[in-house]
Amino acid sequence: DDITRDGDKVVVTVGSRKKECPASEVLFDNCLGCEFPVPQEYDILLDESSSLVADKTTSREGIETLEEMPQEQRWDFWEKEFSRCIRCYACRSVCPACFCERCFVEESEPQWIAPVPRWQDNLIFQVIRNIHVAGRCTDCGECERACPVDIPLRSLTKEMYDLVDDLYHFKAGMDKEAAPLMTHYETTDPEDFIK
Repeated sequence: DDITRDGDKVVVTVGSRKKECPASEVLFDNCLGCEFPVPQEYDILLDESSSLVADKTTSREGIETLEEMPQEQRWDFWEKEFSRCIRCYACRSVCPACFCERCFVEESEPQWIAPVPRWQDNLIFQVIRNIHVAGRCTDCGECERACPVDIPLRSLTKEMYDLVDDLYHFKAGMDKEAAPLMTHYETTDPEDFIK
């Protein structure tokens, strides 16, 4: 009984029966595009022989589609998506990078967002949450998987993950000795965001 990945296929063997499936049908997008299919740290490694290669095209598919949209169309897209948000906080609850004892959305002084879900407040919640986990997000995609209304949240988190890597050459969880990204700065850090 075995499950292996062979390029763009997943092969499942049970007894004498064998079935091949396209990887894109049985793996999540973030798994298809995972940069580190063999974990850096683990208790037990099930398959040391993994020669998987990240499919960056699949990993950035939704993001590139959004980036190609004119700004007004992109705004309309997010307005439509966040209008569906019921603000159940499943994305926050499942996120291993969200660990504050008290989240900013629970504060009443100052009240950052209204308690009733409106798309504007939902957008503010996701933008602040995304910035808050910058440098800690590992692109696991659990926020998107947990969303009961299927909002493509990974499009936001993956964009931030890639931006952190591009600007600071930092990937969360890769070096346990490294100081967390937002706890230090260098005078040579890029300041392109300041206009």
